[in-house]
Amino acid sequence: MLHSWEAWGTSPTSACPDDDGSIGISPAATAAWRAHAAIQGSTPQVGRADAYLQAASRATRSGIEGVVPNVWPINVFEPSWSLYTLHLARLFAHPALADAVRVIVAQLDTRLSVRGLGPALHFAADADDTAVALCVLRLAGRDPAINALRHFEIGELFVTFPGERNASVSTNIHALHALRLLGKPAAGTSAYVEANRNSHGLWDNEKWHVSWLYPTAHAVAALAQGKPQWRDEYALAALLQAQRDDGSWGAGRASTFEETAYALFALHVMDGSEEPTARWRIAQAVARALEWMLARHAAHALPQTPLWIGKELYCPTRVVRVAELAGLWLALHWGRRVHAEGAAP
Repeated sequence: MLHSWEAWGTSPTSACPDDDGSIGISPAATAAWRAHAAIQGSTPQVGRADAYLQAASRATRSGIEGVVPNVWPINVFEPSWSLYTLHLARLFAHPALADAVRVIVAQLDTRLSVRGLGPALHFAADADDTAVALCVLRLAGRDPAINALRHFEIGELFVTFPGERNASVSTNIHALHALRLLGKPAAGTSAYVEANRNSHGLWDNEKWHVSWLYPTAHAVAALAQGKPQWRDEYALAALLQAQRDDGSWGAGRASTFEETAYALFALHVMDGSEEPTARWRIAQAVARALEWMLARHAAHALPQTPLWIGKELYCPTRVVRVAELAGLWLALHWGRRVHAEGAAP
């Protein structure tokens, strides 16, 4: 409710800035609250809200005063999703990243409570952030309690937030992945994830991201967890068919680096087959994708395409940049391996 205070709030006494100075980690809600509060006279809370809005504006790196993010901060969502993405690219245990991974894992372990985790330290817990954090902790060798996720379980589904009207496919995908990693029964959640494919065997009914490639990559990883030889012919065929002539992927008119990375994550899961023709087709798709990515890669460039759904479409730049770089690394590593093996149809 606080995240959307600007839509319903009229009295500043109905909310109070959190420790960061925000109203529901929303610059829009905070600005609206600050305007109402200022009318009633300057208070320490108004000063804290001003400081928050200034910091939020600086976080955009736009250099334009007053331009603020859709949501800020997201200091739990960012590290959790980044490490989860490293796992999708088989980079989670890479020695070069060990120190950084260790620090983030320790932070998540400390922050995870019996209520779970939200996208930021001062925000309500939700099933999506909780599930991904549990995945990351388990991948790091920790043994987190599943109880934090059970708070969001209703029947065989997991709601993102209590009172959610339409379930999120990706939230249940992440819950499934967490359950399987922790060795817990997940038949109902698995059935729900399977039932939410489209006629092509892909996942496109997603409420937090506009591209079908995002939930598809994560669903493939969750369904394949614990099954090294897992491969779904429908999903594989649809992914290969969706690749564009230039080697990229995209749900809209234009392809994006982010979506192409998601496609590579999914294909990598299904590359464990001993069937040579399938492996050759995947290798050819990866080679074309790599050529496209190398032609467009720019060091230190920030992603620009807003594909994530909040109050508006937005782009969590750190999360997306990790996906882009991890996808590029995976394609490069994959290409070297295929070349060494001499893959052929």
